[in-house]
This record gives sequence, C-alpha cells and structure tokens, in this order.
Amino acid sequence: MHDRFTWSQGSAQAAQLLEKATQVTGLLAGECSPIASPLEVIALKKPPANPQLCLVYQEILPRVSRSFYLTLRILPRQLREPICLAYLLARISDTVADSQVIAKTDRVKWLESFESLLLSQQHPVSEITAQLRVEAHPHAGEKELLRSIQSVVHGYWACDLEDRLHIQEVIQIILRGQKWDLRRFSACSTPAIQSLKEMGELREYTYLVAGCVGAFWTRMCLRHLSGSPAMENQQIEALGVRFGQGLQWVNILRDFRSDLTSGRCYLPEDLWLPTGWRPGRESDAYPEAFVELWRQWVLEALSCLEDGWRYLKALPMHWCRVRLACAWPLLFGVMTLARLTAPPGPHSPPPKIGRWQVYEILFRTLLSMGRPRVWDDLFDQAVLRIRCDLKGSS
Repeated sequence: MHDRFTWSQGSAQAAQLLEKATQVTGLLAGECSPIASPLEVIALKKPPANPQLCLVYQEILPRVSRSFYLTLRILPRQLREPICLAYLLARISDTVADSQVIAKTDRVKWLESFESLLLSQQHPVSEITAQLRVEAHPHAGEKELLRSIQSVVHGYWACDLEDRLHIQEVIQIILRGQKWDLRRFSACSTPAIQSLKEMGELREYTYLVAGCVGAFWTRMCLRHLSGSPAMENQQIEALGVRFGQGLQWVNILRDFRSDLTSGRCYLPEDLWLPTGWRPGRESDAYPEAFVELWRQWVLEALSCLEDGWRYLKALPMHWCRVRLACAWPLLFGVMTLARLTAPPGPHSPPPKIGRWQVYEILFRTLLSMGRPRVWDDLFDQAVLRIRCDLKGSS
C-alpha cells in the first residue's frame, strides 16, 4: 500500500517549528480563539474516553504517522479525536496489509477479522493480536502501534455513536481496498510484474484507499464545526474525494519504481502496453509514447490536486485550523508532483521535499493566516512549474 506523504525530515523537528511559528503568529483559531501557549495547538483539552489512548496519541502516533502527524496536531479540538481514531485504525490495517512477516492469505483473513472487531464488541481483540507476530516486525513504531490495538479499539467503541458510525464506514471502505490490493497482486512474489488492467481499476483503487477519506473528513467537519462551505454539501464532498485521490496519485507516481521492484504496477496496462514500454526492463530510456503517457498521468494527478485546492478555498475562513490541515498536504503534494514531470530512471530514489522547504511552507502559511492570496500564490507557483516543465519537455 502507499503510505500518506513521506517527508525527508522527522515529524518531531517539523512539530517544533510549528510551535515556534505559532509563537510568532500569536493567533491560530479553530474558532478564532487566541492561543495561550504554542502547546495549545497539540493539546487534547479533553482526554480520550479510554485513558490508554493518551499514550497512543502522544507517543506512538508521531512515530508512525509521518506528515499526517502535523495535520492531526493542528486540527480543532472537536475533530482531533475522531480523526485520530480513524487514522490509527487505518494505519493498523495498513501495517498488517504491508507486513512481510505474515503470509498474504493470512493478512486477508486478519483484515476480515479486524473488520469484525469494528462491527461487534463480541469479538475479543486478543484473538487477532495473537496472529500478528509483533516482535518480527522491523519498525519499532509499528511494533508499538500493533501492541496498542486493544487501546485503539476500546477508544473506538467508547467514542460518540455517530462519529463511530462514520469511522466504521470509512474504515470498511479502506479495508475493502486493502483486501482488493492483496488479492489483485497475490502473485507479485513471482518474477513477472503484475499490473492493473485499465483506468477504471485505478480510479476505484484511489477511491478505496484515499478518496473515501476526503468524504469522511468533510462529513466530520460539517458535523462538528459551525458554518458551511461556499457550496452544497454534495459538491464539497465530491471535491474532498478528488482531493484524496490526488494525494494517492502523487504517491503512485512517486513510488512507481519501488512498486515495480515489489512486482506491482498501479498504472493501467491497456494504456502503457501500446507505447512499447515493458515493466522490468532496466533501461534509462523510455519510449517517447510512454513519456507522453506519463505526462497525461501527471496532468490527471494535477487535476485532482487543483480540485483539492478548490475544496480548500470553499471552506469558511474561520475554519482556520482545518484550512491549514488541508493546505499543507496539498502544497507538499503539488511540490512533490513538480519533481515527477518525467518518468523516473530505474535507479532514481523517490523524490522528497527538503526539510527547509517544509519549514518555509509551515512558516508562510501560518504567518499569512487570513490572507488567501498568499496561499494561492504558493500553490499556483508549483502548478505553473509543472505545466511549464510538461510543455518544455513535449
């Protein structure tokens, strides 16, 4: 699976910068209320229903969430707990789906058992945690996350009923995408690389693992925050789906080469096959037809991100924290896409945004709260760079 955006800097460093920036601004309002301390940005004013979740939020989450950690820190208080819970549940299932220490067929069965935990409290958590071989996982943060399953599931059942139903719905969709991925690429350990067959499969996949999150995010905002976006709920939710799909598109293009190494190709075979390109061939030269096709995929990703920016611009100005939480992944996404305008070489590492670029975006967006033109300029500059690069290479 494709993890949400990975930056080259540590989450803790960026979080420290976030605190410094809030000191400079002095005001960062979810409800336009002043910040007494920089730590107010990240404090959970009301502890989770399950006290054990405090440890998960404060200690484990920063070690596994990477860029999303900053988004969670900046969210308004009333959104933080349900979105944190949904993220943790999705991150747990994604960790298992990607595990190399559990057989694929066992992973699918485990995901099905995990779904049962979200549908009924009658299923004991201990039954599924025993199957995980936690100590065999190489990543220390993921080990801690898997050990915390009972606390997370307990917190899920203790949260507000309507929030829980929304969380249940989005996690079931994500689980469907994860199980589909495992079954679709069930033989990717064989020498032959497996590929999606057509564009419909790719669009469905990006909805299942990311687009549905945009819809969930929108429903949570509409449920918990006062005020309404500058368009109908159905329209803003549709843009939220495109927002999520755009981030996933960037992940797919960024991870194109590493996915091939893993025996999978998310780009549709019926499009690349006529170009003469074949996965697995170690060559720096791509057929011109494939390069042109790659440009079309970049434009598809860009179109989704531009719809994501339309989503952001439609949000009420007093949803300051939510606007920041949307602006950051969009800006980092479009900046990453600007490094993907040509297909990567066989030995090229995935492009990453430098830490100082991350710091610059954090500072500039925080210092220009209430000045949407500054934010628009940041996004438009990256879009212009992408379009110029595509035009110049055509």
